[in-house]
Amino acid sequence: MTATLSPSNAAGSVQFKDGATNIGAAVPVAAGSASASTSTLTVGTHSLTAVFTPTNATAFTASTSAATSYVITAVVGPAQTTTALIVAPAGSAVSGASVSLTATVTPAAAGTVQFRDGATALGAAVPVAAGSASMSTSSLAVGPHSFTAAFAPTDATAFTASTSVAVPYSVTVVAPNPTATSTTLGVSPAGTAVAGAAVSLTATLSPASAAGSVQFKDGATNIGAAVPVAAGSATASTSTLTVGTHSLTAVFTPTDPTAFTASTSAATSYVITAPVGPLQTTTALIVAPAGSAASGASVSLTATVAPAAAVGTVQFLDGATALGAAVPLAAGSASMSTSSLAIGSHSFTAAFTPTDATAFTASTSAAVPYLVTVVPPNATVTTTTLAVSPAGTAVAGAAVSLTATMSPANVAGSVQFKDGATNIGAAVPVAAGSATASTSTLTVGTHSLTAVFTPTDPTAFTASTSAATSYIITAAVPTTGAPVNESEPFVVGDARYNKRVRCDPGEWTDADSFAFQWFIDDKAVAGANKRSYRLRKTDVGMVIACQVTATNAAGSTAAMSEGEPILPPRVRRPERPEHPEHPEVDRADRADRLEASRN
Repeated sequence: MTATLSPSNAAGSVQFKDGATNIGAAVPVAAGSASASTSTLTVGTHSLTAVFTPTNATAFTASTSAATSYVITAVVGPAQTTTALIVAPAGSAVSGASVSLTATVTPAAAGTVQFRDGATALGAAVPVAAGSASMSTSSLAVGPHSFTAAFAPTDATAFTASTSVAVPYSVTVVAPNPTATSTTLGVSPAGTAVAGAAVSLTATLSPASAAGSVQFKDGATNIGAAVPVAAGSATASTSTLTVGTHSLTAVFTPTDPTAFTASTSAATSYVITAPVGPLQTTTALIVAPAGSAASGASVSLTATVAPAAAVGTVQFLDGATALGAAVPLAAGSASMSTSSLAIGSHSFTAAFTPTDATAFTASTSAAVPYLVTVVPPNATVTTTTLAVSPAGTAVAGAAVSLTATMSPANVAGSVQFKDGATNIGAAVPVAAGSATASTSTLTVGTHSLTAVFTPTDPTAFTASTSAATSYIITAAVPTTGAPVNESEPFVVGDARYNKRVRCDPGEWTDADSFAFQWFIDDKAVAGANKRSYRLRKTDVGMVIACQVTATNAAGSTAAMSEGEPILPPRVRRPERPEHPEHPEVDRADRADRLEASRN
């Protein structure tokens, strides 16, 4: 049963019902839908509904689907069963690790499951309980394995036996004693925030010496790019969480898996509420170079408005005097520069005015005191130009190169590159009129980059600051894993001798291409690797299934369809049955009738 919500961003849960009776527990809505499965409906007609209950009743209304009439019929003869096998951890494990095998029998029949590694039984048969049987072992030998699960019914007149598709598995040599890590997630503000507000996520690693990166996640969705761990912690910020409840985690991936293990924090439930009235804004002002500048030097003012989604303009002020026209806000930032400030004290502010006062409030920065000084006698005035590569934008984690070019080229001193008021690394000595630095730590969002030149001898050269360069860091495209099978493949067509059947691949996530392989009685048919297959005479009485392998850049995943019995061809009845004892009488009778028709 699948319930589809409109709008798809509705947050809450769906309770599936049979009349007034709940079918299992309520299912959380994810990406606009919720699904459940049941095999306990009794013989007869049922009235099925899906009842949506919102997490926040002030944000979304409750709703109930139209009733669907559904008929369950009695089983004729023994019910066909299928057995599916899941092995965890998936694909491989190190020697001595616990490997869990779980068989699911559909329908939930009574009986036992014998787990096997090739032809070798793994312990005694396990009774099926509620359609499932499990076992675990930590004694598997290093090397390849092939696991199956064979279901034997208690009553063969009620259910058929069935065997799962073989699951290939690899047991590897134990890595050389990696240090176990643990990851703890802190979220600020705690518990809840208003939509559009900045939410800070901090992962703390133990031990603090663990080297690697942390990917913050909202459920299965990455929040920005992975963040390198520094001094045992990693921090990111987001203001894009939607209204509703979120499950936030921090996933640590070590740089060297032989030195440290991976770890994932406990999930933190976090609620984003809809804003009531206009959203409060704050405005911060940064002036560069900081504190003071010589008369005639370029002074850069950069205002940052939070939340970044705010739309409007920023008016820069020197006391009560406007510094030029208001500057439109772009991605939460606005900048200007001037070299015409008078000698003496100044007080700069930045005033944000929203385009829509019903959506965002106005706000003004704290005043920034500033001093413009006389140019030192005989000091040569310098200018600093900043170039950033790649130009305009880069993906989070990519290296960004900053180059400051000085005029005149014979200046002596150093350049401090800045992101707003934050230093980017240490100051870089000027050589042959330029200084260069590189960084890969700029976070997702818009940055205001400057280069601040400080002369070695202020009586020889003046200080100078480049114009601010607006630079955008975009989130890296999430690296998806191998394709995920959402609904298993199935065989389409009449499974009879000389008929052609087709393999429907089922539903997949992140699949770029598909490959097909046909199986007869759990054995791969040589050369049968196209989407369709014509059944042979020798196949009659056996079971056919198709395996689909989905592939993308991250890897491949295989899924097997349920088996279909292969039937003999349909036999047409003769126009007139043969004489049971003397078929020659029929032949003579037909000859007489043919002769009479000729006469």
